Order: sequence, then structure tokens, then C-alpha cells
Amino acid sequence: MKKTAVIGLCIAACCMASGCESLGKKFVRKSKGPAQPVEMVLEPQDYGGRAPSEEMYDQYFLYWKSWQDEFSDALSGTSRKRQLDTASEALKNLSEMRKLLVEGTAKKLDVYIAELETLKNEVGGDIYQARSVSYAARAEKLRRQIMSDFSKSRIKGQLL
Repeated sequence: MKKTAVIGLCIAACCMASGCESLGKKFVRKSKGPAQPVEMVLEPQDYGGRAPSEEMYDQYFLYWKSWQDEFSDALSGTSRKRQLDTASEALKNLSEMRKLLVEGTAKKLDVYIAELETLKNEVGGDIYQARSVSYAARAEKLRRQIMSDFSKSRIKGQLL
């Protein structure tokens, strides 16, 4: 009686393990058909034209703002290298913004670029970061001034 029960259980387990397919079909590798050719889609792309100066100005202004915020945050306790890197990136984006402005407005921005350059040099020369609090206050003041004087609404008609 026990032998038949064990044999019956083994047969039931084999039937359940084999599933719906026969055991031969289940473990035989199916041949792959020929690869379908990939259809190329060609779309015209314009690589020669520049983006409108208004879009570029908005982009550089946004980049400058984020790097200026990073610079202000870095002055509150990170390494000098990080402080100098963020200041350099902010300066680079201000310079790119300047290229998109008419001459009179660009000269106004030159004052702020020079001030940020001076601040960067002072931070680089302060080995012990003794005056980092005053640097952070100057950076924040500079940020507020540039935000108010060179926001998109103020610069609207003064782009090249």
C-alpha cells in the first residue's frame, strides 16, 4: 500500500512538473527565423542655425543662477577648490550672457563680472577661509543685483 502511494505521488509530481507541453517539446530549442531588417527613418536635422538669442540668454541666465547659488552655498564650509570651481562656472555663464547683449547693457554687466572676478580671487587667496562669511554675503548681494538688473523682463529689448 505504501509502495503504490509513493509511486502514485511520483507520477503526479512528474505530471505537474511537465506542464501542458510534452516533455520533449518543453526542452527543445526553437530555431530562430531570419532577422527582420531594421527600417531606417531619416528626419531632416538643422545643424547650421543658431538658437534664438532670447532662448540662449534664458539658458545662460538659468545656468548662472544655479552656479551662483552653488557658489554661495560652497562659501559656507566646503573646500576652496569647490568654491573656485563654482565661481569660475558662474563667471563663464555671465560672460556668455554678455555676448548676447547690446553694447550699453553689456558694459553694465561688465561691472558685475569684474566684481565676481575680484570675489573669486579673494576667495582663492584666503587660504584659511577666515572671511568666508563676508564672502558669502557679498556673493548673495551680487546675486540679488544681477537678478534684478538682468532678469528676462528687464532685458527684453536689449538682446542681439
